[in-house]
Amino acid sequence: MGYGIVRAGPDPGWPGNQSALASADPGRFRRPVLRTKVERQPAGNKRDLHSRLASASGDGSSFPGALLAALTACLAWSSCGRRLGLAWLLTLTVWLTGGCQEEPQIRRYTAPRVQPLAAENTSAASAQMLLGAMTWVNETGWFFRTLGPKEKIEAQRSAFVEFLRSLQLSAERADWRLPMGWREEQRSAPGRYATLRLGRDEDAPELVVVRFPPGQGGDVAGNVNRWRGMVGLPAVSPAEAKALAKALKTDHHEFLLVELTGPGKPR
Repeated sequence: MGYGIVRAGPDPGWPGNQSALASADPGRFRRPVLRTKVERQPAGNKRDLHSRLASASGDGSSFPGALLAALTACLAWSSCGRRLGLAWLLTLTVWLTGGCQEEPQIRRYTAPRVQPLAAENTSAASAQMLLGAMTWVNETGWFFRTLGPKEKIEAQRSAFVEFLRSLQLSAERADWRLPMGWREEQRSAPGRYATLRLGRDEDAPELVVVRFPPGQGGDVAGNVNRWRGMVGLPAVSPAEAKALAKALKTDHHEFLLVELTGPGKPR
């Protein structure tokens, strides 16, 4: 089946109208004579319409694509279709643009696990050691104490006992014989009787000698707990503190020897 177009207007080819048109007054109203003529369009136009629909809509499976193809065909088919199709095309474009946006999606990712801070190292490499001794001569207290890394103090344990055996003390004076490698500093800190170094190096552990007049310096338990705090150990009861002091008898005096090892005093 072909497509047809109906045209309306006066037909000058009809016999009755030729004379009437020729004798009519140009200023008077002319009554148009209608004629109807059907012109068949080539069948190729129909196939061209189908090809435009197919090219515009792709496979024709989606509703927006088919509608867009139909409007595109209307634009190409007639001038009236161009005007109507243009308005619909703009409306469809706005609708498609607003409705085809990608929806936000939930994104997942893996974060590295934060490792907790390591606890303070209290291994043997960082342990602190203290060797101390105390005695009283006529109620005058004499205290000897060295403190440092465990490996350095342990290496001087025998020399420390040798030093104690050489001591000759009075209420006012102390005489000793230094073990090999030890030295005495010329200047000592205030409150000290003397300061000794357990080696030739500048960073060698020091041995502090303190003299307290009668009635000063505290008792055995108080001094043991004070030394425990220097190596990072908690205080204990007086009975336990006294038990930590071991007796050392020499040719001249009787000392209370204390040996402590701890993690070190917190900074």
